Amino acid sequence: MATQNDAKIKALLQTIETKKGQMGTKPRAVWRTNGVIEEKNINTISSIDVCVALAAKLLLMKDSIAKACEFLGVPVKDSGTETEDALSDLKLRVEMLQWDMEKKKLTALERQLKDLRSEDLKTEDALDSIVKDLG
Repeated sequence: MATQNDAKIKALLQTIETKKGQMGTKPRAVWRTNGVIEEKNINTISSIDVCVALAAKLLLMKDSIAKACEFLGVPVKDSGTETEDALSDLKLRVEMLQWDMEKKKLTALERQLKDLRSEDLKTEDALDSIVKDLG
């Protein structure tokens, strides 16, 4: 016999499926730079905090160069494109990390909810899956 929580579990599982669908596909790594910023390989960065620190360093450097050129009365060196490309790559890496974290969270919640289902609901889901595979 199904428990009173089975309906709630089914609704929550449906919500998780909806959220997974809304996430779309994981952003692809199409770097504008060579993939290395400040001697760090963008592909291996696993923390948003590292991206923030690198972006802060790049922004500070860009601002400092402009102020130094102004102070010295020399034309501003055009390093804007390189810096903008690096910042764009860091932003993309953050999007990728956030996507991974959300996917991991939803998968963990889904696993937890599936473990909470009653035996009747597990049997019902298995039968639905078999009917779907046959038809």
